[in-house]
Amino acid sequence: MCAGGFHCSRLSLLSLNVLYMIISIVLMSLAGYANHVGIITAPPVVGGILAVGIFLFLVSFLGIFATVKHHQVGLFFYVVILFILFIVEFSVSIACLALSHTQQLSVIEKAWNTVPDTMKQDAMKQLDCCGFDRSDYEAKWTDEPWKCVDHGISVPDSDPTRDYAFCKDVINDRTDAAVDNAGFVALIFSFTEMFGVWLAIRFRNQRNPAGPSARAFE
Repeated sequence: MCAGGFHCSRLSLLSLNVLYMIISIVLMSLAGYANHVGIITAPPVVGGILAVGIFLFLVSFLGIFATVKHHQVGLFFYVVILFILFIVEFSVSIACLALSHTQQLSVIEKAWNTVPDTMKQDAMKQLDCCGFDRSDYEAKWTDEPWKCVDHGISVPDSDPTRDYAFCKDVINDRTDAAVDNAGFVALIFSFTEMFGVWLAIRFRNQRNPAGPSARAFE
């Protein structure tokens, strides 16, 4: 039976890190698939997803190795890294949940002005919108070298009074629920990391019954 002893802690920590490893593999596969089929062609986005997946894979590998070997130094660094991840992810989740509609729109506009044109073109193709707002549309996306109409993207007609949904409106509508959901998921995931920190510290201080000479960290 598992009653909170050494073997129970080891099994729980291994299970948690296997879960992290599965998530990391999914992220890396998602990045490769999105790049292969052309869903995302912007290198920064694909690279970012891939980097997160690789980093999470390495952390989970360290956790599994240190747990199997009951490696004191490995467990120490695992705890430090996981605690830093908890602080970052918890802060991001709270920021997402506390983000107001006005702040969200401001963040979207700053992001649009910062990202390269290739990412904007990807977004416009996926969302079927042209230009962040009317001024951006008229200044950049009506002439060569890249016109929305050449890529089958809906564009505003010549009537300036028409209520046309520019990318600002489309992105804002879609991110309303997405930001809240992302914040909630990140909050839950951050608590699993805190649980992992507690479990790793507890396991590190337990004596391995198979090795009487093993010393717990003091």
